[in-house]
Amino acid sequence: MFIRGPYGYGFPVESFKNKNVVIDAGGTGLAPVKSIINRYCKNPKEIKKLNILVGFKSPKDILFEDEIKKWKEKFDVLLTVDNGDETWTGNIDLITKFIPDLNIESPDDTIVIVVGPPMMMKFTCLEFLKRGIPEVNICVSFERKMSCGIGKCRHCKINETYVCLEGPVFNYTKSKQLLD
Repeated sequence: MFIRGPYGYGFPVESFKNKNVVIDAGGTGLAPVKSIINRYCKNPKEIKKLNILVGFKSPKDILFEDEIKKWKEKFDVLLTVDNGDETWTGNIDLITKFIPDLNIESPDDTIVIVVGPPMMMKFTCLEFLKRGIPEVNICVSFERKMSCGIGKCRHCKINETYVCLEGPVFNYTKSKQLLD
């Protein structure tokens, strides 16, 4: 068996210490941030507060349901779906609808992580900017189609940026220039 990786740069979790953290994940975008959430479940004193916003297309698309239940015991978790069914009793709407209602006490002391489909990330970041979160406090992850992981195949290239080498996690000040 041959294993290689990880490639690029991840979330700078060391810089999140003693901060308010908001994690916004859409669909399979929850997978890359799951380990961060579990880290804070084990070490809640590393941060001041954690808000988790998770959105899926439908109730049948919800990932990690058991873990989401555990997270709800420790943190403020908002779970929503784009389209409910007859069994769904929770929130129905896009994640962006709920951002104005978040209790953000100190925008300068808040870190936001956004992972999901490109359109969701774009509008989620814009909503957080409206809330006064500085661009440097927003991290996004471009989960691109990476094949080689060393910048040779160009599958992950956006403009002149190789996501596999320079990302996949970018600060919003850089990511806003990466038009997909």
